[in-house]
Amino acid sequence: MESLSDVLEKYKNRYSHLPDDVRYIPEDGLCLTCGRLINGHDGVEKVLSARGIRYWDEEKQERVTVGAIPICRCGAHAAAGAARHLDNANLPTTVQGPTPRSTLPASLENFDMREGNEAAHEMALDYSVGNTPPILMLCGGRGTGKTHLLEALGRSYLGQETSVRYELVPALLSRIRAGYSSVAAEDGEFMMQRCHMAQLLILDDLGAEKPSEWVREKLFELIDERYSHNRLLLVATNCSYDEMNESLGERIASRMFDDTTGKVARVIMTSSDYRRSNG
Repeated sequence: MESLSDVLEKYKNRYSHLPDDVRYIPEDGLCLTCGRLINGHDGVEKVLSARGIRYWDEEKQERVTVGAIPICRCGAHAAAGAARHLDNANLPTTVQGPTPRSTLPASLENFDMREGNEAAHEMALDYSVGNTPPILMLCGGRGTGKTHLLEALGRSYLGQETSVRYELVPALLSRIRAGYSSVAAEDGEFMMQRCHMAQLLILDDLGAEKPSEWVREKLFELIDERYSHNRLLLVATNCSYDEMNESLGERIASRMFDDTTGKVARVIMTSSDYRRSNG
C-alpha cells in the first residue's frame, strides 16, 4: 500500500507542469447555471487540468482522464425545451421557402409589405414589444397577410420565453367536439385547458365556423377569460361587427370590437390577395 507521502507526491507532480494561471480552477469554460463544463469551450481543457480530471502521464506519455467529465446539459435542455414549446405552439408555416416543398419561419422582417397592410405590420411591431393593448384583432379578407402576422408574432413571443398556442378556430371546435366522445385521442376539456394555459392564445379565422349555441359558448369562454383578465390574445377574422354579431352573438362581438376600455386594438387590412397577385 502506498504511503500518504507517496500519494501526496504524485498529486503534487500531477500539477507541477501546469502554468501558474491554471493551477486553480478557472471560471472560463464553466456554465454559470450548473457549474459544469461547457462542451466545446476553449477553456474546458484548462479546467480539466486544473481539477486533475485530465493530466499528462509521463510514464505512459499520454493524456489520462480520471473519472467522469461533468459536461453542462443546460444548453441541450434549453434546446429541447425550445423545440417542445415550438411544437406545443402549433404554429402554421406560411412563408414559401427556396424550393417548392420548403417553408421558412414567418417573421415581421419577411412580411410582404403591400399597400393596405402597412398599418397592420406597424401594429404587429408594437404588439411584439408590448406597446399595444393585450388583445389585437386583425380584420381583412383572404390573402392579406393576417396569418403571416399571427405566426410571426407567435414566434416572436416564443423567443421571449412566452408560451403560445395557435388554433384555427373551425378546426379547434371540431377537435373539441370530437374530444367529448369516448374514442377521441384527446379530451375536449384538455384542449380547452391547453388554450387557457398558454400565455398567448392565437385564434385564426374567427367567424368562419358554423354557428351554434355550443360554438358561441365555447368561443365566449376562451375570449371572455382573456378579455376579463387582460391576457394576451391575437385574433384574425374576415368579419365585420355586424357579421360577427349575427354569427357569434353580441357578447363576443362587443368584446372583440371594444373601442372604449383600452383592452382591444383592431386594424383593418385591405391589401389585395397575395395568393392571386403572385400567381
